[in-house]
Amino acid sequence: MQAKAAAMLPYGIQMLAKMPWTKLFADTMTHRIIAKWGDKLRWFRDVEQCNDVATVILHRFADDRIEDECRYLTRLKWHLHMAYQEVSYDELLVHVSPQKMMTLHRLFDAIVEGDYEAIDAWVLDISNNMPIVEDNWINNNRDSKYVADLLDNDGDANS
Repeated sequence: MQAKAAAMLPYGIQMLAKMPWTKLFADTMTHRIIAKWGDKLRWFRDVEQCNDVATVILHRFADDRIEDECRYLTRLKWHLHMAYQEVSYDELLVHVSPQKMMTLHRLFDAIVEGDYEAIDAWVLDISNNMPIVEDNWINNNRDSKYVADLLDNDGDANS
């Protein structure tokens, strides 16, 4: 009976449930996130907070050397801003590494709770503790003012 019920879950959730370290998320957090996934109107305090989260995802998670994962993380960045569904939670579970998903779950938990201060704390924590991904795009554009400013200001999230 339990196996039949599990087979009815989306593929990504099934995969997440098979990972013992994420069993708790698969049982509780996943359902809460999915319930709010399309209701983005109150995800963030304001556009600035949404932009801060999107910037962190793009610069600290999305690595163009890991093309498939990068594609879905970039879609997540756009999902935050768009009225339509750019990416599903299930797709993220399938295409984003378990380590990055664990970190993103902290953000999703704050979003589900409507805790804007926790979202700010997540942005600050990631900005101060995860380096900017120096992927192909960054390396190919090192001479640009944008990249120079980005790398010069790395870790200055609280400044």
